[in-house]
Amino acid sequence: MAMARSTIELPKYGRARPGRGGTTRFFWEPGPGLRKQGYKVERLYRADGIPIPAQQFGLAVELLTTINKRVAEGAEPSEIHRIARGRQGVVELAPPPRGAVAPGTIHDVIRRYKAHWRFRDLRASTRRVYLQSLDLLGRWAGDKHVTVIDGPMVQELYAGLRSRPYVAHAAVRILSIVLQFAKRDLHLIDDNPAREAGLRLPKAPDKRIWSPAEVPHMDATACRIGLPAMGLAIAVNHWFCQRQGDIITLPVTAWRPQDGGDLTVREQSKTGARATLPLILIPGLPARLDAYRAALRHRWHRRPHAELVEARTLFVDDETGRPWDGGRFYRQFRRVREAAARTMPSCADLQFKHLRHSGMTVYADAGVDSAGIAAISGHEIGSIAPQERILGTYIAKTREQAITAVRTRLAYEEQLAAEAATPLD
Repeated sequence: MAMARSTIELPKYGRARPGRGGTTRFFWEPGPGLRKQGYKVERLYRADGIPIPAQQFGLAVELLTTINKRVAEGAEPSEIHRIARGRQGVVELAPPPRGAVAPGTIHDVIRRYKAHWRFRDLRASTRRVYLQSLDLLGRWAGDKHVTVIDGPMVQELYAGLRSRPYVAHAAVRILSIVLQFAKRDLHLIDDNPAREAGLRLPKAPDKRIWSPAEVPHMDATACRIGLPAMGLAIAVNHWFCQRQGDIITLPVTAWRPQDGGDLTVREQSKTGARATLPLILIPGLPARLDAYRAALRHRWHRRPHAELVEARTLFVDDETGRPWDGGRFYRQFRRVREAAARTMPSCADLQFKHLRHSGMTVYADAGVDSAGIAAISGHEIGSIAPQERILGTYIAKTREQAITAVRTRLAYEEQLAAEAATPLD
C-alpha cells in the first residue's frame, strides 16, 4: 500500500520502484517526446551522493518538481542529470591536463606542491583526501596563472559547489594551502585570496550515538543476512572506538589471544598513535573472534589465495574473502542498516563512524577518566580534555589504563542491566 501511495503522489514523470532488500528507489522517467530530445531516465540522489531513501519522500518530490520546471524552461539533458544526481549548481570542471603544463599555472603549482615535503610528509589517509580537492582545483582553474586567482573567483568556486557544503569547504581550504605554498615557497604571489575568503564550514550535525539496543540488533542482522564479519566489526568497535579505516585494515597479528588477549592498533592511519583494547575481558567477544577466524580458515582451505587472506587482515569481506576496501565496506554496511531498519526503524540513519563516538560516550558515562579513554581510542589526553593538556604531556597511555577502562565500563553496563530488570514500584 505504501508503494502505491508514493507512486500516486509523485509529480509528473516521477516513479517509485522497489529495490533490493525491500528498499524504494525514486526515478525521473521522461515520456517518449522528451526522450527524443535526449532526456534519459534518471535515478534521484541526495546532495551527498546517496540515493534518496523512502524516508525522504519529500526530498524526492522536491527534486522531481525542480527537474520538471527546468525541463519546461528548456534545460539541457546534462543539467537534468546533475540535478537528479543531487549536484544542482555544481561548477563545471575541465578534464585533467595531458602532457606539459605552463609554468606558474594552478596545474604547475599543484604539481610542485605534490613533490614538496609539505605534501609528502602528510599521512597517507590525509594525502588521499587532499588529492580529491587538488584534482577538483586543477580541473576548475588548472590552466589559469596563479596570479589571476582573486577573491571573486574563490567565492564563485564556493558558490558552484554549495549544494555539497563539505566538498565546497574542503576545496577552498585546500586552495588556500596551495596558494600559501605559491606565496611562501614559490614566491609567485603576494596575497592569498582564499585565506581571506571569510567562508565558514556549516555547523556539523550532532553526533549520532548508537543506542544500547541498536548495537546488538545491527550485529545480529549482519550475521542473519550472511555478513558475520560486519557484525563482528560492529560489536568490536563499540568497545574499541577506532576509525573505520583502522578497523577494516587491522592485520591478523592485531589479535593475540595467547599473548595477553589484547587487540592492538600499532599505528593509526591518521595520527600514528597506538591503541589497545583488552578484548579478553569482554564476555563473548574473544571466543567469537576466534570462531570467526577458524571458520574463515576452513572456508579458504586449499584455495589459491588462502595465505594472502590469512596474512593480511583480521576481518575480510564475507563475499569475496579478501580484505575490505572502503567502497565495499560502505555498501555492505548500508545493506545491514536497511535490513535492520525494517524491524527497528531507528537504525535507518546509523553510520559506522559514529561507533567511535558512541563507544567513547559509554566510557565517559561509566566514569572512565580521560587517560583511560585515550588508551583505548588512541587520542591524546589533551584532545579529550583540553584542561588536562599539560598532564597529557607527561602521562603515558598504558595497558593498565585500558584494562581499568574496560572493567569500569563492564561494571557500569551490569548496573544498567540490573536497573532495567528491576520493576518500578
